[in-house]
Amino acid sequence: MPKESSDSETSEAFATAAKANLYIIATVFLTISCSTIAWVSFNQTPPCWDPADHLRFGLDYYEKLSRLQLSDFFVDLFFSTHYYPPLYHLLLAGVFLFTDPGIVGGVVANLLLLAALLLAVYKLGCKFYGRDAGLMAALVLPAYHVNAVLIHEAFIDFALMCWVGISLFILSSTDEFTKRNQSLLCGLVLGLGMLCKQPYMFFIFLPTTYVMFCALLKNRIEGFRNILFVAFISSTIILVWYGSHLGDVLEIYNVNKQAAAREGDPELFSYFSNIFYIRGLASEQIQLPFFILFLAGLLASFIFYLKKTIPLYLTIFAGLSIFTLIANKDIRYTVPILPSIALISVCWIGLIKQRWLKISFMILLFFSSVASFNQAQWPRSNEGYKLELAGKKLNIFASNYLNYGGRPGEDSWAVRESLEKIVQDASKRKKYIVVGVVPNLPFLNPSSFAFYAELYNNKQQEIRILTEWLVDEKAFARLRGCHYLIVRDCVDEGLQLEKRFTEMIKSHPEQFIKVGELQLITLNSKVYIYRQVVERYDKQASMLGSNASKPLYINVRTDSNSHLFCHDVLPFCFSSNKPCTFW
Repeated sequence: MPKESSDSETSEAFATAAKANLYIIATVFLTISCSTIAWVSFNQTPPCWDPADHLRFGLDYYEKLSRLQLSDFFVDLFFSTHYYPPLYHLLLAGVFLFTDPGIVGGVVANLLLLAALLLAVYKLGCKFYGRDAGLMAALVLPAYHVNAVLIHEAFIDFALMCWVGISLFILSSTDEFTKRNQSLLCGLVLGLGMLCKQPYMFFIFLPTTYVMFCALLKNRIEGFRNILFVAFISSTIILVWYGSHLGDVLEIYNVNKQAAAREGDPELFSYFSNIFYIRGLASEQIQLPFFILFLAGLLASFIFYLKKTIPLYLTIFAGLSIFTLIANKDIRYTVPILPSIALISVCWIGLIKQRWLKISFMILLFFSSVASFNQAQWPRSNEGYKLELAGKKLNIFASNYLNYGGRPGEDSWAVRESLEKIVQDASKRKKYIVVGVVPNLPFLNPSSFAFYAELYNNKQQEIRILTEWLVDEKAFARLRGCHYLIVRDCVDEGLQLEKRFTEMIKSHPEQFIKVGELQLITLNSKVYIYRQVVERYDKQASMLGSNASKPLYINVRTDSNSHLFCHDVLPFCFSSNKPCTFW
């Protein structure tokens, strides 16, 4: 009888402690949410390339869903050109239905994913290493420097990291595929993961294969059946989208491969290429103190929790090794290993028997996490402390990750102002206005302009602003399809394309009329907005005789990203004997 009472008290104590941990995680999540939303509210800097594109893709889906244009929505989803799978963009569109479409909606989507991730990491930590380790992993993970930065940007890599962490928990909950319902859920999660971003399989393939192998090794018929269910469900979900977009996926892979040389990435298999992601993990991603903590946890997990930790080892190994063998390098690509890094880093917490010592370590880790998160979002200095090692700097307690970290920035990039001047000058003269954007700077580029143009289009239907990317050598062939041009008085030696555009405009003053001039305080240069006199082509064509009396109407097609393919249509127009009018 006393034993039953003791068991009852112990069970009640466990339940109370578990509830307290969830309250702590919820409090931390709310604090992170308030800080991030406040950061975005104060920030006036336009989104950079990738976040602007992803927000815009979400706006494309939102526009059709909000107007109940379901047929257009499904055509766009399955048959239009898309280089990224749709899961994250559909989530953005869903959030936009309940909030004003824009940057804040993107942050809300990230916070929803973060909430699911923290719960998954906590549950997984409890199962592998105990409640205290699960709690600390859930507190440390969002405080990693790169996560505290990415959460206020619409990078798809943050969504991928969250989904990998959720997938590892769902995979473990199947108990080696002996549970039918959890196995069916695992198949759903694996399929949706591939609809988040293509590299998902790099991180989850090995741990999934390992768990399947363990199930088959024990010769469990039920496990084998459940594996077949998982394979069928995930494959069906994957094929539904990838079956019609395989060409797009291969094309974006080739584009990224070519970008390696253009962006100055280290040569493949060279020393700096081989250590790129390990150095990135120790520096920009989690910074040196948390990397040392990870090494300690790696040793402890190998000694005390080897079998349990194998799926986490495989996730980290696969992510680092595969991306090391890919020429294009970016430390955002390997952030999906961070849930595994956080869990391994704190696995030793449960091994400490002295309660006072355990609590002391947990308090120390908590305040270290607070400091790391604060340094990413609200630093006193944008640089902080760095360590010089082998000609490279390692972040100890630094900020300014790829120009995205640090305190909220000012609006000094003339993107929104350029759009306002163009709309003001257009004065409803055309149904469609095509704007060619030449500068390709982090916060002044075609992607950021197109995002604000789509926001404008979404609010009214009188004029539609389309964006043309004039950032490559083929830009001049697409120039005559643009009604307006945004250029910069380039003072940077390396930006030859901008200089060529500037020289061309100066040499043809009759063709380009300046309608705006804006100061770029950050770069000590100016942005110029020109209206191109495209009507001259119609005038020339009208002189060709009576055959030109009736205009030739061309339906200009756009891709899913609202890029105008002027180079496909205009050469035909200008070589015909009739003036062209765009619908």
